[in-house]
Amino acid sequence: MPEQTFQPAAADGKDTWINSRFPANNYGASTTMSLGYSSNPYSRDIHIAFDLTPIKKGSKIEIATMSLYCDSKLAGVANVEIRRILEANAAWTEGGADWNTMDGVNAWAGGAGCEVYGVDIANTTMYSSASVNTAVGAWEDFSLDVGEFQALIDVGNYGIKLFSTERAAGTNAGLDYRTSDHATANTRPKLYVRWIEPSGRLVEYTFDIWDPKRRIKDQQGRIVPPEEVEPDNWMRVLGISMPGAKVFESLVEDWDVVYIMETAMSGRGLRMKGNRNELAEVIISRAAGGKG
Repeated sequence: MPEQTFQPAAADGKDTWINSRFPANNYGASTTMSLGYSSNPYSRDIHIAFDLTPIKKGSKIEIATMSLYCDSKLAGVANVEIRRILEANAAWTEGGADWNTMDGVNAWAGGAGCEVYGVDIANTTMYSSASVNTAVGAWEDFSLDVGEFQALIDVGNYGIKLFSTERAAGTNAGLDYRTSDHATANTRPKLYVRWIEPSGRLVEYTFDIWDPKRRIKDQQGRIVPPEEVEPDNWMRVLGISMPGAKVFESLVEDWDVVYIMETAMSGRGLRMKGNRNELAEVIISRAAGGKG
């Protein structure tokens, strides 16, 4: 059962915080990130994303724990939540995100603060606590809901948002955690994950031979542009169970699935090479004619 602790350095880390008091400020280069609120009220939220590419699609998540190191604090923070950032905000950047925008130019999908459930962030919490009160110089371990974390693998990894739902005027609280830009490497944000690898073949693409537009789709049913189809993946083919269809001896056991060995773009569009059997070559040739 594979396991890994992800703890990126500055070059690979993606973490920042946004501040409603100074809505145009970006803190992507800061060595600390602030979680909390202050009177008026103002909010300070953390956005963070880990590169999870070592975890294959189809893997089953067993445990996921994020740990942040406390650099300083004002007071413990009440009503803390962690939620997935949704695809509509996939373009957020560490060096551009602020309270008003995801990248310094484009607004958050649901509006300022990236806080609308179902639009900016997930409807379901990945973590919640009535209070977080990390001691300075200590780690805070956030045990993440495996179902919601699983969605980062199965649906899309656009990062997570750590924030407080506390909005009462006159209250002040804050925790400053170290970022991936901090000079002390072993105190940067880290994420421990244990998972079960998928068994058998994982089908990445789907193609319907009766689709007049010859479109290839991904696992979520989204159209994949020809130039984004990647080799070393399986493609499930719909519509080939026809009366009188011939089953060749060289077909794989699951004969409605073909393996994409190579892809290349040419002046005529996408070219693909499939696993060596007669039906696979015909299907691959037809699918390559799609325009996306």
